[in-house]
Order: sequence, then structure tokens, then C-alpha cells
Amino acid sequence: MPPPLPASDAASGAFPGAPGASGVPPSWWMGGNIANGSPIGDGAPALIALGARLVLRRGAVSRMLPLDEFYLDYMKNALQPGEFVEAIEVPMPAPGTRLRGYKLSKRYDSDISAVCAVLSLRLEDGVARDARFAFGGMAAIVKRAAKAEAAINGRSWDEAAALAAAEALRENFTPMTDLRASAAYRERAAANLIRRFWLETRANAPVAAESASVWQAVNLQRSVA
Repeated sequence: MPPPLPASDAASGAFPGAPGASGVPPSWWMGGNIANGSPIGDGAPALIALGARLVLRRGAVSRMLPLDEFYLDYMKNALQPGEFVEAIEVPMPAPGTRLRGYKLSKRYDSDISAVCAVLSLRLEDGVARDARFAFGGMAAIVKRAAKAEAAINGRSWDEAAALAAAEALRENFTPMTDLRASAAYRERAAANLIRRFWLETRANAPVAAESASVWQAVNLQRSVA
């Protein structure tokens, strides 16, 4: 069995070429990000979609908990008194896994998400299996869209399945309106990201991720005359 992925590498890999805060030092560790439990963090959706497990320790006693069971309510988690996050284990994706991460924010750099989605499924002869759709910015905690996952598991991965998952998403989340986005925007954007995921992972003529990304289409790093 291959070794688990380092959590920071796994989370970053879900957002290849994605914007980020350049001031964050390369020695950062994902454990503090995860334990903080921000509902708009980008690390937790990536690790939940990848099936990460936490190793929690208190003295000589340790236990393992799936990350998608760690968050209980806004800024509340399953840590017991005296416990800390000792390690994060991320299993290697199974063959046939399709994974994409999407971050919607107002600014290119140094901004937190209005909506963050990390979507994963395994394709087996064109049929969707083991869907894990994790969203940030859609609820009081980062969590999976269980209804959307159920809408596609065991179905051919086609446009009808993607649209069914997008419709089922409404049963999972009641997003809020704040200074970053309205509830209506979040709901529509999250549904559209599921369809974009299908466009990028469909069997026939998948759309290249860079052609669908505004960050790739517009070179914001070019010099201004």
C-alpha cells in the first residue's frame, strides 16, 4: 500500500495554479488550519474530498477520526479536553479518481473564499462511484453535500447526472448573505461548479481546466504600461 500523502501537498494539489496569499510561509502546517475550523477555509474542503483522517492525541492516548466528522457547528469541533491534532492522514486516490478544486473570491491574491468546492469521484466504466463533494462558504461548517453525492453515485457520469447533483445541492445547504456574496449567488455558483466539474471530467471532449478559468485566461501578472 502506498504511503499517505502529506496533508499540505494533498490540499494544494486540489488547486493547481490557484491563487493564494504569497505571504504565507512555505513551512506552514495544515493542522492549525484544520483545528481552527473556519467555514470558509480552503484546506478542509480539499482534505474532506480526499477522505482525510485526523490523528487526535491526548497524552499517551490517540484516536483516529474522519475529518468529515470533526466539525460539529460553527467554530465547534470534536476535540476533547486536552486533545490536539497530531497528524492528518490522506489516502492515495484510487485509480480512476477525478478531482477538482474551485475557489471563488473577489480578489486574485490574499482573499478568502465566498465559495470553495472540492469535488471528487471515481469513474468505473463511465459510472460515478465514491463521490465526495465538499464545500466551504455554504454553511456554518465545511461539509459534504451528501444529497448531491447520492444523486450521482451508481449513475452514468453524464450531463443529466451532473444536473441532478446540482439540483440536489439545495437540500444540503442554506447559505447566508454577507459582505462576500449573497445567498442566491452562493447557491447558484455552487451548482454551476458541479456542472463545470462534469465538463472538465466527462468522457467525451472534456474541457481543459485552464480554458475555463478566469485566472488562466487573464494574465494578471503582466506589467501595466
